[in-house]
Amino acid sequence: MQAWTDSAEQSLLRREARAQVRAAIAELPESYRTALMLRDMEERSTREAADLLGITENALKLRLHRARQALATKLQGVAR
Repeated sequence: MQAWTDSAEQSLLRREARAQVRAAIAELPESYRTALMLRDMEERSTREAADLLGITENALKLRLHRARQALATKLQGVAR
């Protein structure tokens, strides 16, 4: 929720940043995107996310690590 003290410019920058993050997530391979969404957006436990995907917890952790790295790389290019 937007605070009353935020300027229109700050609000616009926040909306643009959210749109850029969503676009970067959409570009991730499906397996990375799904792992990221389950853990970071839906806040599911590692075990629960791994069970939903039918993979081991270690495989989920690796996939999630790679997804976060890929997302960070995509967003670095946007920030410049």
